Amino acid sequence: MGLFKPVWQNTNEIKAVKAVEKMTDQAEIANAAKNATGILVRSAAVKKITSQAMLADIAKNAEYCDVCIKAIQRLTDQTLLTDIAKNADFYSRLEAAKKLTDQSVAQKVYSDLANNEENCECRFLAALELTDKAITQKVFAEIAINGSNWRIRETAINKLTDKSVLSEIINGSAEKNVSKRENKAGGSATATSAIDHRETARQRLAELEKNN
Repeated sequence: MGLFKPVWQNTNEIKAVKAVEKMTDQAEIANAAKNATGILVRSAAVKKITSQAMLADIAKNAEYCDVCIKAIQRLTDQTLLTDIAKNADFYSRLEAAKKLTDQSVAQKVYSDLANNEENCECRFLAALELTDKAITQKVFAEIAINGSNWRIRETAINKLTDKSVLSEIINGSAEKNVSKRENKAGGSATATSAIDHRETARQRLAELEKNN
C-alpha cells in the first residue's frame, strides 16, 4: 500500500502530462493540479477541471503563479472571480479583476493594488488598468522617483506626462521631494538611482516638448 505512485507524479513530465490527459476523475485531476512535480503537469490538469469551485481554489492556493493564472482564465463565475480579485495574492487579484463584468469593482481592485502594494512592478501593472489617469500618473511618478526595480522605474519614467516630475528627476532633486508625495512603494530613493535615470527623463521630457 502506498508503494506505487500515480503516473502523473512521474518526474518525466511528458509521461506525467500524458497521464493527466487520460484522467477523468475530477478530484484526482484537482490533486494533480495542486501537487504534480512540475508546472507543465499542473497546467495540463487545470485544463481538465470542469468545477468552477475547484478552479477558484487552485487560483487562490496553487504554489505557482502561472498555474493560478491558468485557473483564473478558465473561471466564469463572477462571485468566485470577485472573491479572488479581493482576497488572493497580487497576480491572481489582477488577473481576476480583468475578468470582472462589474467594472466599478475591478477599478477598486486596481486602485487598491496600485496604491498599496509594496512591489513596484505590481503597482505599475495595476496602474496601467486604471481609468482614472490622474491616479495612474501619480503612481507612475512615485515609482519613477522611488521604485526599487530599475527596469520598472525606466518604464514608469517613459509613461510620465508631468514635466515637473521629469525635471525633478533630471535635476537630481526628486529624492529630496519624495517626502512631499504619498510614497507607498517602500524603500527610499538614493542619489545614485536618481542619476541612473536622468538620461531617460531627459529623453522623455524632450519627447513631450516636441509633441507640444
